[in-house]
Amino acid sequence: TLGFSWAKNVYPENIHSPYSSHNPEWTTVAALEFIEENKNGPFYLHLCSTLLHGPDKSWRKSIDHPLITGEGEVKSLPDVMTPRAELLKTITEKGFDPDSHVAGEAWIDDSLGAILQKLKELGIDDNTLVIFAPDHGRDGKASVFSHGGCQVPMLMRWPNGIPAGQVCDELVQNIDLVPTYFELAEAEKPDSYRIDGTSLTPLFQNGKANDWRDHVYLEMGAARAAVTKEWSYIAVRHTKEQVAVIEKALPQNLPKALSYIGRLGIGVRGADHPGFFDEDQLYNLKNDPKEMMNLAHDKRQADRLGEMRSLMQHDLEAIGRPFGEFIPGHNTSPPGQINEQLALVKQIEIQGKKITVPEALRGKSGETDHSKLDDKINKKSKRELRKKSRQE
Repeated sequence: TLGFSWAKNVYPENIHSPYSSHNPEWTTVAALEFIEENKNGPFYLHLCSTLLHGPDKSWRKSIDHPLITGEGEVKSLPDVMTPRAELLKTITEKGFDPDSHVAGEAWIDDSLGAILQKLKELGIDDNTLVIFAPDHGRDGKASVFSHGGCQVPMLMRWPNGIPAGQVCDELVQNIDLVPTYFELAEAEKPDSYRIDGTSLTPLFQNGKANDWRDHVYLEMGAARAAVTKEWSYIAVRHTKEQVAVIEKALPQNLPKALSYIGRLGIGVRGADHPGFFDEDQLYNLKNDPKEMMNLAHDKRQADRLGEMRSLMQHDLEAIGRPFGEFIPGHNTSPPGQINEQLALVKQIEIQGKKITVPEALRGKSGETDHSKLDDKINKKSKRELRKKSRQE
């Protein structure tokens, strides 16, 4: 049950075609069943929707495949949400394009509506805390940028515990959810159970709390970030192994090698930011909310840079894993090793998985990519010869 005492209609991984369609009715019906079974006592329901993951077009396309689920093809669609044809009709009547991203957004909204309606029908909605939150932003999925990446909305509804219409702008993280649940459920955790977050309950009444955290720590692959309400400091430190690959990469392979998670596509979402690949990045979130102007090398911000680096140093030491010059280790590498490659990658046009290298840059940087390709060809040829000999 994947660590839970009850599990049903769960997507254990990214499902491959032809069974990769979204089906919120399939997951929602299981959630409604669980709520019905546990209506007379305290319960914790963790419901993950596949929406709004994947390309926008996949949301609308999935609407036309109602019988495809995470367990394959089923005989009928659960009658727990607005009929799909009716949902598309409503989208059109409201003046939106039913073939656009609105289809997916309206669909997941309808799923949440079914949950709230069930709670209301059972008479337990006023005393049930409902939290709705995404796992990351859209345009900076594999980055540690605040805009479009790590700064996401979180909606909480609990009529008996949180005043309606309240807005909280404090710095909170998903690690704060577990201690919140434990406190509300009056659960006693084992002494050895480590909790890194802080219960959100002090924020429930007016969105403020004494001595609340002054920053959050973020990480994604080779990147780490320390973020306050006004500033964001990002450090990108590749390991020695990664630096070796970067130094040998041809220009067309640099975006992948330099991305925080070593891949194109989602790995370079955020590459439209001029400082995305920079080893040190400092942004004023008040004046530059989209983080387009890197101030890390602005001498006027030297003190601010030092303050933000100190915050990160403190967090990294608490975690204890090696990272760059902050916490040296056997595979760490200090900044300044790949300046040539960083200068080159900023001249390359990056659009998802499409890489366009200016003619003047072709053939620069590393020299071993071609030899690697030759090695692959030779190995493939040898495998084919061995296979042929076995067949003979």
